[in-house]
Amino acid sequence: MKRFIIIIIIVLGIILIGQSIYYNFFKEKVNENTLNSLENITVNTQNLAKDFSNEISTNKIEEVVVPEGIANFSVKYNGNLEIKEMQKELYKFVNSYSKTIHNATTGKSISYILQYYDLHTQEINKMGIYSSEDYLNIARQINLLNQSDKYKSSKIEMDSYEETLDGYTKVQVILIYESNNTIELSVYLANDVTTLPNIKFSSGV
Repeated sequence: MKRFIIIIIIVLGIILIGQSIYYNFFKEKVNENTLNSLENITVNTQNLAKDFSNEISTNKIEEVVVPEGIANFSVKYNGNLEIKEMQKELYKFVNSYSKTIHNATTGKSISYILQYYDLHTQEINKMGIYSSEDYLNIARQINLLNQSDKYKSSKIEMDSYEETLDGYTKVQVILIYESNNTIELSVYLANDVTTLPNIKFSSGV
């Protein structure tokens, strides 16, 4: 009987030791799996953040002016130049060219402005203006704006749509400022990308 009791105690001891070993092993395995899962989550999060950052840097907001009526113009235009090129040039006119013209011509006489065009023809041509008369008339409109005037919106006058004999599509674009002053431009968009210049500005008044 005593021997039987000793055997039972030994068996129970073995079972308890086995359970302890199994529990410790299982706990270590669970902790290892949990740690691996957390590491995977961290890596995936970092990758997502990196991908999102790359997407932002590669898809920068384009600098364009989008006039009211641009959709109708796009449908009617028969050329192969991207409409967005015109929108980019309008943006440059609003944010750069007009300021350059204002600084060069404000308070100046007609003769001075015409002479200025002759002396800086190549520079002004890069703004899309190709005659001294257009430069003068555009400068006059710009100099009527208040100094604090900010661009507000624009629109295309589709009634002015015209396909010219020299390979351009002409349309009038009105730039509207916060004071409700306007600049009226005739924009010439080449019907073929091989026609240079692709885009020209003249006075719309």
